[in-house]
Amino acid sequence: MKAIKSLSFGFICLAWFCSSCLDLDDSSSEPDRQVQGPSLDRPQDLHFIDDELLVVTNSGFGSDAWRDGYLSVIHQQTGEMLNDLATSQFNPVHLSLYKEKLYVVNSGRLDLTNFDEPKSLDPGAIDIFEVDDLKAGIGPVMTWQVPTVDGYESESAPSQLVWHSDVALLTSSLFNRVWIIDKVPDGPAPIFQEVALEENLSLGLGSAVAWDEYFVVLDFNSDLGYLVSTGARLHPCALELGDSSDMEGASVPLVEGQTLYYLLALSGVVKALDLVKWRDECIRDGQTILAPLGQVPNDLALWDDNLAVLHSGDNNVVLYERENGNEVSRLLLSVGSNPYQFALSSTGDAMGVSEWLSDQVTVFERGGRVRFQAP
Repeated sequence: MKAIKSLSFGFICLAWFCSSCLDLDDSSSEPDRQVQGPSLDRPQDLHFIDDELLVVTNSGFGSDAWRDGYLSVIHQQTGEMLNDLATSQFNPVHLSLYKEKLYVVNSGRLDLTNFDEPKSLDPGAIDIFEVDDLKAGIGPVMTWQVPTVDGYESESAPSQLVWHSDVALLTSSLFNRVWIIDKVPDGPAPIFQEVALEENLSLGLGSAVAWDEYFVVLDFNSDLGYLVSTGARLHPCALELGDSSDMEGASVPLVEGQTLYYLLALSGVVKALDLVKWRDECIRDGQTILAPLGQVPNDLALWDDNLAVLHSGDNNVVLYERENGNEVSRLLLSVGSNPYQFALSSTGDAMGVSEWLSDQVTVFERGGRVRFQAP
């Protein structure tokens, strides 16, 4: 069986990852939600809101026990910690902004005591916050409960939520399953339609992006790519995205026009392929764009006309020219900070980086100047 990596913890040493999960206790099914702030606690995802706010998820992971997850709301110009907002469940891992609402995916506590059969100890949930309520410190207006995997006793461990008009796709951090959520955002409770990426249930870690009438889904464990329609139909062509029989870690899909960029995290490579030829001819017509990368590449974005790659092991973000792969500049973070993820402001004038082990966020301006570190 292939080894697994979970975005819910951060991209860190698997040996440490496993040993730190041995004593998890699932006795409290309804935890009392408390907020620890004003501070950050194992920050993961982050999202700029308009030109004023920066929202950060805090997973609360600890080697002996999970702490309550919450959101931190930060002024994106000054770095002032404005307030903290409790989430309904442990381990908030992903933020998705759609139609003036912020959707927070809570994966729940993950238990890797049996590494071959990992499980989530808590039901997955998606909290929905009104954007106008964030600065005022008002909690979620609604929470969606995520269903369990069909025919399996474990909770689904939701990971990432991606919107395509009024349809969303939800991935899992443990299984090769996704869910289509079809609803009007202000309408009744949604219906989750499970889509099996493969007939047999197996370990998986999905990441996704919207394109055309599809969601492009990558599975880190199998290095396979899938096209799932907004109508919950699986395209017949599952494409092998790696170059080796070993696991290469296909992840972080990024679409620009008809081109898909993606990361092979374990091989240290960024690749690109033609999405139209994939859809119409089941051909992987692509090339390697960047290689070799630094240590533990964990996020990918297009910033202006450069490809930005976050290296958790090297504690930096490197910008490369998209056309020729030449290095443009480096944004340096504290040694040992284990940067986890980054986000770009809506105008592209700033990049925020979550630093998992140092419990802080650094915001860089275009050109590389540090605007602030928080807290």
